[in-house]
Amino acid sequence: MVEFTWQVYEEYVIEEEKVLEPWVIVPEDIEEYYRSEMFFRGEGKAREYRPDEHPSLYVEFQRVRDREDVLRFIREYGLLSGPRDSLTGILTQAKNVRECLRLYDALQNGFPLWGIELEELAMKDGAIAHEKLGRFNKEKVLNMGIEKWTQIVLLTMKGAEDHRTPQQGREALIEHVNKRLEGVRPILAYGKEGFTFSQTCNSLLQFIYLQIFEHITGRREFVRCLVCGSYFVPVKKGQKICSPLPGEYKSKCRNRYDVANHRGRKSGK
Repeated sequence: MVEFTWQVYEEYVIEEEKVLEPWVIVPEDIEEYYRSEMFFRGEGKAREYRPDEHPSLYVEFQRVRDREDVLRFIREYGLLSGPRDSLTGILTQAKNVRECLRLYDALQNGFPLWGIELEELAMKDGAIAHEKLGRFNKEKVLNMGIEKWTQIVLLTMKGAEDHRTPQQGREALIEHVNKRLEGVRPILAYGKEGFTFSQTCNSLLQFIYLQIFEHITGRREFVRCLVCGSYFVPVKKGQKICSPLPGEYKSKCRNRYDVANHRGRKSGK
């Protein structure tokens, strides 16, 4: 049980700012160190809702891949961390959720782990590649030239990705989820059956990862949609197609699935 409500503002204003590149350690007053970043800020009255009453939230968030998707999501469910969020941050977190669930699915089913773009997993690839590249000293690198060296680095990274182990995957998954659960805390609640254990969070992103945590530990079931591949919380037993999004009578996936079945029956397949 999660005691948590979140806010959706009447309007979201788009602001553009120059921000320092994250890789710059010592800022200098040079324009090339800065990039343009877009921020969304909530304005006007805010309505509160309970995210646990919206099982389609997870599907909608996994489908966030561009600016229009972000706007559609935040107008329905709000920003991830508060009254202000960056476009890059939201897109990155949506990708993280997709890749986190992909990694868990691969580990559970014994699938190879290559192609999964989770930051913590890529960092493990980088550490292995760095160790293997240690045999090249500065003189060797200078003699071979930057193009040849870049090719060697890329091939080494690719080799590390192709040979990921389940242990590396489990470690990356634990690190990724635990980092995003910081701030989730237990609370005492009262319901029909008396006092009970509950939990609360500080942000919508923490709430999403709390549900992922419950899925991984067997406390909540996520199902992968047969049509779009997104993970969703089933609202009825045996459900294999994701639920309708807000305002939909039937989900787009259900519609595509029914049309394909109808055509298959007509063609005798």
